[in-house]
Amino acid sequence: MKYWVVDDPVFLPEDEWIPVPEAWRPQIQAGRGGTVNFHWATILMPAPVVDYVVVHELAHLIERNHTPTFWRIVARALPEYAERKAWLAEHGGRLL
Repeated sequence: MKYWVVDDPVFLPEDEWIPVPEAWRPQIQAGRGGTVNFHWATILMPAPVVDYVVVHELAHLIERNHTPTFWRIVARALPEYAERKAWLAEHGGRLL
C-alpha cells in the first residue's frame, strides 16, 4: 500500500459537511459506482489493519458477498490477511 499526505487540505463549508455515524458497524462500506466509505475510527487502527480494511472493501467492489471467491481476492492482495482480520474482530469494537 502507498500512503499520501495532503499538503493543502480542502475544507468544506459547514453546510456541505458529511454526517459521521457514531455506530461502529458498519465501519466501512463499498458502494455501487466504485465508492468506498470508511468510519472515522478506522484511523485509530494499526496501519497493517487499515491495509486489511481497505483491501477487504476494495474486494467487495469485485465480489459483493463473503464467498470463497471474495476471500481468494483478499488473499491474493494481502496473503497475511487472517491475522489482521483477527485483530479487527478482537479489538475493533473497542475503538469507540
